[in-house]
Amino acid sequence: MANIKIPESLNLLLQKDQKLDGIVKKTLADFGEILKENNLFFFEEYTDHGLEHIQNVLHGSSKLVSDDTFENILTSDDIAFYILSVILHDIGMHLTLDGFKIFLSGEYDDLTPELSELSWENLWQNYLSEAKRFSGKQLTSIFGYDDIEIRNPLILKAGELNGNDRKLIGEFIRRHHPRIAHEIAINGFPSIGKNKIPFASELDKKQLDLIGLIARSHGMNLRKCVEFLERKHGSSRRIPLGIHASYLMILLRISDYLQIDSSRVSKIIMKTKTFESPISELEHNSHLAIDFIDDKYQDDPERIYVSAAPKDSFMYLKLKKLFRSIQSEFDISWAVLGELYGNLENKPLIKFRRISSNLDDLNYIKEQAYIGDYISFKANDDITKLLIGPLYGNHPKYGIRELLQNSVDACNERSEIENFNLDYSAEVTIEIIENASGKFFIIRDNGKGMSLDEIKNYFLSAGASYRKSREWKEMFTDEKGKSKVQRNGRFGIGVLAAFLIGKNISIKTRKINSDFGYSFDANLNMDQINISKEINIDIGTLITIEITEDVFEILNNNKRSYNESVLWTDWYTLSKPKLNISFLGKDIVAYENFDPHYLDSKIPNDWNYVDVKGYNKVLWTYSNNYSGRDLVCNGIAIPIEDARYDEKKIIDVGLFSKKPKISIFDNDGVTPLSLNRNNLSENLDFHEELQESIYKDYIAYLLTFNNISIVKNNTIKIKDQALSYPGVASYYHNSRTNTMGTQFGEYYYYRGSHLLRETLISKKGFIVNNNYFINRIKPCSLVFIQTFNYESLNEIHLDLKNNFLIISDDTSDSIGHYKSLIIKPFDYSGYVDNQEVTDDDLDEAPNFSDYNTHYYLKEKKYKFLFDSSKKRMPVWVSEMLAKSFKEKDWIALTVDKPKKSIIDKEFLKVNAQKFNFIREAPLKCDSEGDKLLNSLLEKYIGNDVLIPFDIKERRAKFPLAFKELKRYMEKYL
Repeated sequence: MANIKIPESLNLLLQKDQKLDGIVKKTLADFGEILKENNLFFFEEYTDHGLEHIQNVLHGSSKLVSDDTFENILTSDDIAFYILSVILHDIGMHLTLDGFKIFLSGEYDDLTPELSELSWENLWQNYLSEAKRFSGKQLTSIFGYDDIEIRNPLILKAGELNGNDRKLIGEFIRRHHPRIAHEIAINGFPSIGKNKIPFASELDKKQLDLIGLIARSHGMNLRKCVEFLERKHGSSRRIPLGIHASYLMILLRISDYLQIDSSRVSKIIMKTKTFESPISELEHNSHLAIDFIDDKYQDDPERIYVSAAPKDSFMYLKLKKLFRSIQSEFDISWAVLGELYGNLENKPLIKFRRISSNLDDLNYIKEQAYIGDYISFKANDDITKLLIGPLYGNHPKYGIRELLQNSVDACNERSEIENFNLDYSAEVTIEIIENASGKFFIIRDNGKGMSLDEIKNYFLSAGASYRKSREWKEMFTDEKGKSKVQRNGRFGIGVLAAFLIGKNISIKTRKINSDFGYSFDANLNMDQINISKEINIDIGTLITIEITEDVFEILNNNKRSYNESVLWTDWYTLSKPKLNISFLGKDIVAYENFDPHYLDSKIPNDWNYVDVKGYNKVLWTYSNNYSGRDLVCNGIAIPIEDARYDEKKIIDVGLFSKKPKISIFDNDGVTPLSLNRNNLSENLDFHEELQESIYKDYIAYLLTFNNISIVKNNTIKIKDQALSYPGVASYYHNSRTNTMGTQFGEYYYYRGSHLLRETLISKKGFIVNNNYFINRIKPCSLVFIQTFNYESLNEIHLDLKNNFLIISDDTSDSIGHYKSLIIKPFDYSGYVDNQEVTDDDLDEAPNFSDYNTHYYLKEKKYKFLFDSSKKRMPVWVSEMLAKSFKEKDWIALTVDKPKKSIIDKEFLKVNAQKFNFIREAPLKCDSEGDKLLNSLLEKYIGNDVLIPFDIKERRAKFPLAFKELKRYMEKYL
């Protein structure tokens, strides 16, 4: 049986009423067993809330009651009610999982309706929703670290709960354990199954309700408790049911507060236990830091003196704060007693008014090895002024962007609040005006507007982001902690940028569902900002900034240049909210075509989209209809300044040389933007998904390309041999093909993307000059023909047999050009054996094994290049090349032992005026190529890589591609 020793002073009074004494002793016995175990299933790291704590609270209480109060005021009823409330006050901490579930089942919901608005189930669901939005600091304080996924532990069995599940429930119980105490007083302690352990069952419900209220009060505002007693009991508020309830509430809260000595923790456990929660560890250490408490031998009889020995500044500052809180509790308690009992002669009092400690002595901290001050990073008020220029580049357009994105955010939030009411039309207006008072920049929106709290604590507070506030999270995040609205502001520094536009700003704002709004003027040098209430303000926000002549001229000279990738009128790229811009009354249209929103009912087919974890959607396009903004996040253009010099800012699009325009939709703010939003702070983490989507688009284009040269009955009808896929850009010339064959070439292109432009045609279809295709065809040759005038070439008569053909219109005639055509080995990436090929390599003899090549060169050019007296070509080249024959003005040359050429003398004779160089060489590629592209080609093209000339035949041959890539193909068909 649990043994709780009641202090003698309390026990003497209690024993005067034998019935009450019996009720208390029986309840102590029943609930003492629960407290004796002190196995807190949900509170492994908490300080003692068991029998010893109950006994210490009772012992402390007996010391707080004044002698006169014991002798003349308190009764047996008071003592009985008080002891029972002490037993109850932390009983909720001893709930088991089954007991907690009984609370959530609704059995306790209606017991205290005047103080409990929500059911336990609603409280729990609200808490779960909040927990999923906990900040990193909150997670760390509860669980010990912030990398944790919040789940609902009640769907698990008891054995499946882990430590974090118990801590999650424990935090909920900690918050509400005063209410739990109140309701257990009335309905008993939930036990196994549907059984309950009744609490002081001999008392009636009114008595149990009052005992529960006294227990509950230690977690409530004292004055609200007293006001509740007054509402419920009227003129008997001082002694409801004959009990000095308010006094007992004071006694409990101070006695509970004063249990701060080392008896509440085990020093042995402290030495062997590892605490995950830093808050729990500090709590334990703070108790251990108390040496003794003296309430007998002070010169001031109303003072309690505490001697403590904190070992570091954390404990020192925590104890100082704790002692201040106890003193505040004393002050409030004495004030309430005075208000409640006034000048009445027989009024209950407590012995002590003050608490002090050795920590109050200035000499104490001087003797310690640590500094006893609050020390952290701080920012001088003037730092905000210094940061604006360097952060944003001293250009007013960045101030406009910050204010614009705040307005857009406000409109998006109002749409969410109004549940996308069709009557609400979100709108933002920007004006540059001039009147008798000067020139002004004005931005207004009909968004949700700002409350006084938002103005004070977020809008005017640099570094304080409203989206991180609990209020914002409750309104605009779902139960998984994901944002329901698109929001651009994230760093809490936007208002600073407004001062890039002008020195003085004037603001009018009214929050939705508010009866009035606020107006104020501000500048960075103000010591105090006067905020006025106004009735006649529209919902939303209006900001007016007087601008200087210099700023006016900058905004007026709104022209795109090399250094101005985004103009001040170009920041917003979406159609909603609607953006109106005017300059001195003249409307400005930033874009002819707005970017689509991923939630639009139909996304234009020239846009593609990617589903990426962590983002709502990523859209991209190569269309020229959306120029002037290469990267956009939530409708705001990102300039990406100096990306060429920083690998972190490079958007990797695989083999392609040209980046698409990218529009990111990111409600949760995970896009790695720099502080000034002008760059990426690190690589985008969805580059693989983006590459895959672009490669699919390329394959879709390839399979629908219909302007290809075709072969029919040994007649080659000349059309385009170069694909015009927009992701592949040639920076060197505008020809429809280039001089590069599979193994030879003159120029280096970024990542070899040019080869994805080149098609190689055969009798039955075509392939791309890419390793995947080349490595999957049967051994054959590639005939490379250089023509004088590609545009005038309509057809060629040549039996290709099983070989492929590529025709180039590059008429380069330099020595270096012919060196490349004849001797420069090179694959699609511009590298051989992972080593870059340079011009110096051309002067050294390579390994010509398996070259087996035919060359056909004009005789005049041959004599020029191989003039032995000039050494225009390396000697080894002349030694390797063997003459086969001469036909008209052609010289035929070979290297190694090529198979019989498909180029005969008649072909050379007929085409002598059309062509100036021909090469016939084995078609091969040793490079592995791009793994991602290869995997997609394998999926959609397979091993039979020859693409038929006819679209219908392609559909039949590649059905999976035409099915899965249908949306990509729509814009090309």
